[in-house]
Amino acid sequence: MFGDDPVKRKMIASLERPGGNLTGVSLLARDIEIKCLQLIRQIVPGASSVGLIIDPLVPASVELESRFQSATAELGLQGVVVHGRAETEIDEAFATLVERRIDSLLVASTAYFLDRRDRFVALAARSRIPAVYTARPYVDAGGLLSYGVERLEIYRQLGRYTGTVLNGGIPAEMPILPPSKFELVVNTKTAKALGLTFPQSLLALADAII
Repeated sequence: MFGDDPVKRKMIASLERPGGNLTGVSLLARDIEIKCLQLIRQIVPGASSVGLIIDPLVPASVELESRFQSATAELGLQGVVVHGRAETEIDEAFATLVERRIDSLLVASTAYFLDRRDRFVALAARSRIPAVYTARPYVDAGGLLSYGVERLEIYRQLGRYTGTVLNGGIPAEMPILPPSKFELVVNTKTAKALGLTFPQSLLALADAII
């Protein structure tokens, strides 16, 4: 699985024809965070500002920063970007968001953040900031809402690709598969604690309601 752009990392020649002995399935969905911004508009309609927390050591997150600023401007929102890497930096990032009176938060997609999902969820609850994530485990841990790649389907794709290789498929000629299925998960208990109500139109689209 690839969580970053393997072409930019010079791991493969192209997504369509990787070359060498490397192929697989990508977790990277370029505009997933921008879609999350649209969801924030629905669940916090009165929001005038939104924060974005990124890991500055992840190239994809750094690239997201400029797209985020453009997207927030188009939606009429003030965008505030904060960085978090070490545990103390994540705490400081939330403190900055509270100080700036941010109305909502988007957490960038990184494995490092996902491993610390309990911390993010706890800080968001303590700060009373409606936070949106790009992976379901955050919501299972008590987060408000997530929209992202359905990882079970990624594993199914990997299994099928593995079978193809074992049956004689040539990795160099097998394109990197993009994510094929996405899921929207909402946590109504967390919404109630924040004084929010999910629109019925959003609940109707949810793949899972907690």
